[in-house]
Amino acid sequence: MKHDAMFLEQLQQEVPRKNLSSKATQRFEDTYQMLGVQQEAPVRRHRHKGLWITATAACLCCGMLFGVNATFPAFAEGLPVVGRFFETVNNGFSSIKDSKTAHGTFLNTYDVEDVNLTVENGDYSMKVMQAFSDGKNVGFTMDVTAPSEIWDRYEWLSVYKDIQLTVNDTPVETTFSTTLNRGETNHYVGAVSFALPNTAAEGEQLDISVFFPEITLPDKLTKEGYIYVDVDWNADFTVTVDTSGNKSFDATAEDNGMKILHVDSSPTQTIITTNVPDWFDELSIYPRLYTMDAQPLNYSTPLTPREEGAQTATLTFDGAPSGTEQLVVRFYDGYEETKVEAEFTIDLTNQTVTPSTTYDDGGALDLNDPFHYKYLSCFISGEPSFENHFAVNSASYAKENNSWGIGLLTDEAYKEVLVEAYTASGELIGSTVSEYGTEYGQINWFWDENSPWWGGNNPDKVGGGYPYYAYSVYLDCEQAYMPAINETITLVVKDNTSGEELMRQDLTLDQIDN
Repeated sequence: MKHDAMFLEQLQQEVPRKNLSSKATQRFEDTYQMLGVQQEAPVRRHRHKGLWITATAACLCCGMLFGVNATFPAFAEGLPVVGRFFETVNNGFSSIKDSKTAHGTFLNTYDVEDVNLTVENGDYSMKVMQAFSDGKNVGFTMDVTAPSEIWDRYEWLSVYKDIQLTVNDTPVETTFSTTLNRGETNHYVGAVSFALPNTAAEGEQLDISVFFPEITLPDKLTKEGYIYVDVDWNADFTVTVDTSGNKSFDATAEDNGMKILHVDSSPTQTIITTNVPDWFDELSIYPRLYTMDAQPLNYSTPLTPREEGAQTATLTFDGAPSGTEQLVVRFYDGYEETKVEAEFTIDLTNQTVTPSTTYDDGGALDLNDPFHYKYLSCFISGEPSFENHFAVNSASYAKENNSWGIGLLTDEAYKEVLVEAYTASGELIGSTVSEYGTEYGQINWFWDENSPWWGGNNPDKVGGGYPYYAYSVYLDCEQAYMPAINETITLVVKDNTSGEELMRQDLTLDQIDN
C-alpha cells in the first residue's frame, strides 16, 4: 500500500468520518488499525470546514490508496512502476494551504510547453520538464534525480518547507506540499500547481522563479520519522499564457430547488457557482462532475455554503480534457451516490446549463450502468477461512488506471507465491509474484513482525496483537480488463517455486466507491 500509512494519518485528521457510511467508517478503522499508523510521525494538520468529503476519502474507502500527484499524467504514465498507479490526489499530498487547489489532471491534452531546465546541487538535481498556464493557474512537472542508495530505499520524497515562488517578481503567498513518486532508476517525478497572484491575459509571458531549500525523505527508523536534505534548488523559467480553453458564462438553471448561477471552465479547474435550497442543510450532499463518458473530475476545496445565512456555494473541480463539449454536475444524497437530488448538463460549446436526468436515461452515466463506478472491490470481513494457510482479505479495482490490488492473509511465515486472477470464463486478468518485506519502493509487500508498526499486547496472537501476516500485491495486466458491478472473478494462489496450487476462491466485486 506504498506510503499509505502517512496518507492514512493525514486522512485520520482531515476526513470527517461522521459523513461516511457505517460500512466505510468500519473499513477506515480496520485499515487504520491494521497498519498501526498510531506510531507514524505527526503530520501537519489542515482543518477544513464543510459538509462534503473530498476525493481522497473516496480513495480510502475503496481499499486502494493512491498518493501520487501529477499535473501531467501523460508524462508520468510513460514511466515504469509509477505509471501503473498514477492518479492525482491533490487534497491528499499536493495542496495549497488557504487557497483553492489547482488541479490540471488533463493538461497533457492541451498544448503544454517544454521547459527542460535542470538545476543541480551535489548528488541531487531537479529538472522542470513542462509547464502550462491558462491565466488563472500555473502547473509544472518535476523530475528529481537522487543517488542510488536513496532511490533504492525510499519510494517517494516531498518538497514543502519554506518554498519561495514568484510570478513576474510578485510572491505567491501560499504554502505548498508536493509529493514526488519513484520513476525510472534514480528518478522521482511529480508536479507543482498553484494559483496566480493576478489573472493573466492571453499571450502574456510569465516569469516563474521557484526556490526549493530542501527535500524530505520518509524514514521510519529516525525519531522524527523524516530525513531532511538541503538542496537549495533555484529555477527560473517562463511560460506563455494560453486562454483558448477558457469559458465563463452565467446560467439560470434550476432543479429541485438547486440553482446553477455561473460556470467558469479552464484547463486547470472548473468552478460552478450555485444557490442551494433549504433541503441542503438536512442532507449529506456530495457534488460530482463528469464528462459525458463518465470520467469524473476531481472535486477540490470543500466549502460550507450556508454560513451566516449565505445561500451560495462555489464548487471547484478539476479541469476537463481538451475538446470536452459537455459536462454533467450532480448533487448526490449520501456518499454511496445512489440517489441524485439534482442534476444539470453544462454545454461548454453553447455556454448553457439545463436540468437533466442522465442518471436514468441509460448510457455511461446511468446509475444502473454496470460500469458506473470509480473503484470496485470485494472486502471480506470477519474471521478468515484458510485454505493451505491462505485466505483472501480484499480485491480492488481502480477503473481509471486499470489497477488491481489483492490482499491476502496467512498464519504462517512468508513464502514466495504467484497470485493470478481470472474472469468467470477463465480468461487471465493478470498475475504477479509476491515480495518479502515492506521497504519503501516495493510494489508488492509482506507484513510481519519485521515490518514497521508491528506490535501489540496480546501474546496469544501471531505477532503479539495482529492475528495474521498479510500480503499486498498488485497484478501485472497485459491488457486492460474492466469488471462489471457484481461480477465474479477467481483468485488463485500458487507456490511460486513448486507451482503447487495453494488456494482458489471466487470473489464477487460488489462494493462500489466513487
